[in-house]
Amino acid sequence: MTKSNELAILRSWQANAKPWIDAIEQSQIESRRLVTNQAIIKAVLSLDVQNLLDIGCGEGWLTRALTEKGLSVTGIDATPALIDRAKAMEIGSFQVLNYEEVSPQSLNKHYEAAVCNFSLLGKESVEQLFQALKPVLSQDGYLIIQTLHPASFDDGNAYVDGWREGSWDGFSNAFKQPAPWYFRTIGSWLELLHQSGFQLIQINEPINSNSGRVCSLIMVGQL
Repeated sequence: MTKSNELAILRSWQANAKPWIDAIEQSQIESRRLVTNQAIIKAVLSLDVQNLLDIGCGEGWLTRALTEKGLSVTGIDATPALIDRAKAMEIGSFQVLNYEEVSPQSLNKHYEAAVCNFSLLGKESVEQLFQALKPVLSQDGYLIIQTLHPASFDDGNAYVDGWREGSWDGFSNAFKQPAPWYFRTIGSWLELLHQSGFQLIQINEPINSNSGRVCSLIMVGQL
C-alpha cells in the first residue's frame, strides 16, 4: 500500500504539472497569495544562511523569490515538466531529482539549509529524505518545513497518522488524478524531526487574518 501510494503521488504531479504551473503563476491559490508564500520567505530569511536547497521546488517560485533576496538557491523536483518551466524562467539553479536520490554526490554541494514548502506528502519518502539530508547539510544546518496544518482538517478521520485520500477541491477543473497523502499529527512531525537528528528551534502557525483560520504549520529544525 505504502509503495503504491508513493508512486501515485509522483504520477499525480506528472499528470498535473501544467495546471499547477498555471495555478501558481496566476496566483489562483488564495492561502498562498495572502499568507503562506510570505510566511515561508520570512522563515527562511530569519536564519543566517546564504545557500539553500529548495526540495520539491515545483515550477520554482520560491527558489526565484529567495534568489532575488540575494541567496544562492538550488531547486530540486522529481517532475521534469516542472523543472523545465523553472529553468525557462532563468532565475536560480534547478535539477530533476527524486527524494531517494538526494545525496552529497547527486547534488555535488553542501548547503546551510534545506526548505520543504508543502512538498512532504509521502511516508517513507519523507522519512528517508530527512536521514539523507544530514550529510548534505552543514554541521549545524537547518531544515525549514511548511506543511498543511494538522488541525485544519475536519474530514471525519481520527487525529492519528495515516494515509488520506487526495482531492483537488478548490482547484480548477484542469486538475485530475488526485493522489493520496500521508497525514501526520504535530507530535509525529516533531518526533520525526528528533529521530532524524534535528532539534526544533522554531514553530509557527500562520493565520489568515481575513478568516481567522490557521493556514499552515512551519517548523524549523537544526542539526
